Amino acid sequence: MTEAQLAAVAFNTARNQALEELTGLVGRVQACAALGVSRATYYRQHRRSPAPARPRRERRRHARALTPEEEIRVLDVLHSPEFADMAPAEIYAVLLDRGVYLCSESTMYRLL
Repeated sequence: MTEAQLAAVAFNTARNQALEELTGLVGRVQACAALGVSRATYYRQHRRSPAPARPRRERRRHARALTPEEEIRVLDVLHSPEFADMAPAEIYAVLLDRGVYLCSESTMYRLL
């Protein structure tokens, strides 16, 4: 540990000790206010039970995202021999010249 980290640990230890001593005299709310410690932080650090489990939410596809079929179509074009040695910016320009719009240039980069 660096000197700064050791000093921070020593400071936090001393502050926690002072907080415990003041809590007995003036109460936890006033002790936290006097030492500049958020009560939420105090309670979080002194929790006796494990943190509550958060349910895992399934990520939803964005409403405007390409469908899997459209992604396959774009990747087929990008991997075709005609465009194999071209950057997505060039492919995008060539396709627009032909009147074909599959997706944005940034989407092509993301898919690759």
